[in-house]
Amino acid sequence: GGVRQLARAHAPAAAVPAIARMAPVACRVSVAGGGSIDVAMIVKSMRDSLSADEVQAWGCGKIFEFCCAEWAGGGIGAEKRRLHAAEQGAMERVLTAMGVHASKDVQEWGCAALWGLIRDCPANRPRMISLRGTEAAVRALRQQPQAAAVQHWGCAALAELAKEGPECRALAVSLGASDLVLQGMGAHLQEVQVQACACGLLGRLALEAAARGALAAAGGV
Repeated sequence: GGVRQLARAHAPAAAVPAIARMAPVACRVSVAGGGSIDVAMIVKSMRDSLSADEVQAWGCGKIFEFCCAEWAGGGIGAEKRRLHAAEQGAMERVLTAMGVHASKDVQEWGCAALWGLIRDCPANRPRMISLRGTEAAVRALRQQPQAAAVQHWGCAALAELAKEGPECRALAVSLGASDLVLQGMGAHLQEVQVQACACGLLGRLALEAAARGALAAAGGV
């Protein structure tokens, strides 16, 4: 399905081999799909190496991979993998990494991990919102306007969070998500994933009356 295709297309093992080599041993698990990922180990490595940008990016990538790649969970279904990752403190680690490191790699894999943790997993959404996941995703869009992957995953994460209801959508709008999404679309006209995820997010934000007028005035129709 779509999740499997996204996981293959954006697998951390293929995209950040340098980071893989620099990460501690605890992070170098099952890179090629040969077994399950130990999320607790990844979370611990991220906690122990908070100042290391490369470890944080790699850890976020592995959390994304655990949530989205079927092989990574040792036969456990996708929703159970996402719930398990949340129980192990993955949300807190990802959001902390994104707050400490403004680099493209951490913001990209951080947004991807946020999306992976809540994709088709309603039970994880309220916790993500309470941990200020909406703010983190909007901040990533603002910090990295020229990074297509950050725009793609940031929009994807916000679109999932917007499923939670009017309050979450209103929060995203109040933080400036509408303008940022339109700017991202304009900056990445040839990036299909950016355009698709941004359109999905705009559709959800437009459910709020406060956003519709602003979106139309800014050329979002």
